[in-house]
Amino acid sequence: MPSATHADDATKLDGRPASDYRLHCPGNLDRAGDLCYEVNPRPAASYTSALKACALDQRRLPSDGELALVFDHLGAPQDAQWVSGHWRESNSTFTAFLEENASRQIIPGGTNGFNAAFRCVTSAAN
Repeated sequence: MPSATHADDATKLDGRPASDYRLHCPGNLDRAGDLCYEVNPRPAASYTSALKACALDQRRLPSDGELALVFDHLGAPQDAQWVSGHWRESNSTFTAFLEENASRQIIPGGTNGFNAAFRCVTSAAN
């Protein structure tokens, strides 16, 4: 079978370089797998304020698994940060957070009232 020429490859890619089709992150976000994340946490805020801030930027709060991945890429212990989880119990709403101690152990938690730092994430796109 004959091999493809560079002209054939360019036609298949609609004349665009292959790099245009690789996953990338918008703006100043870093990438971990197919997740784009803010390198620096945002200042402490209520859970609902954090949800709204991420939504206004067309992003979201990370799941606990996504934030654990971010923590791994940052390579340093992290203070408590909001993750996208909440539940009702005894007429109170509890919100979820994740932190990483000096031994790099992930510690999940929940609260019904404090402010925490947060990061917004989005999916990598091409």
